[in-house]
Amino acid sequence: MRPALKRLALFHLILWTVFGIASFSSALADQPLAGSENKTPAHHSVTLPSGAKIDLEVADTPQSRQQGLMFRDRLPYDGILFIFQNAAPHRFWMKNCKFPIDILWLSPQKVITHISENVPPCSADPCPTYGPERDSLYVLEVAAGFAKREHLAPGMRIGF
Repeated sequence: MRPALKRLALFHLILWTVFGIASFSSALADQPLAGSENKTPAHHSVTLPSGAKIDLEVADTPQSRQQGLMFRDRLPYDGILFIFQNAAPHRFWMKNCKFPIDILWLSPQKVITHISENVPPCSADPCPTYGPERDSLYVLEVAAGFAKREHLAPGMRIGF
C-alpha cells in the first residue's frame, strides 16, 4: 500500500475510533448507574417564592422523564421535578395520565418562564402537547390549582 493511502486509512481508523468512543460515552451518560433502576426515585426540596417548601420526586434520567406521571393514581410527594441535560423547548403531554396538573417551565436560572394550568389527562391519540417555544432546563408538575393557590407567575424564581 502506498504511504499516502496508509496515512489516509490510519486517519479514518482514528477518526472512527474517536467518534465511536464519543458516541458510546454520550449514550452511557444518559443511563442510570447499574442497579439503580430498582431504587426508589430521588426527591428534592424546592423553595417557592412565598418561602414555602415542597418535596418533589426527581426525574433526571431519560427513563424517568419519559415515564413521568403515566399510569399513576396520584402525584408522588408534592409533584415531580424534571431535570434535563440541556436547555431546550421541552414540550409535555398527558398521555395515560389520570388527573389534571399544573406544569411550570423554568430557565437554567430557575426562573419560571411559562405555566400551563389545569392540564387535563389524555387517553386517546393524538394527545396535545404543552409548553413554551423558549428553552427550559427544569419542569415542575404539581397538582392542578397549585400555581394559582401559590400565586406563581412567569418571572418568579424557584429555589433549589
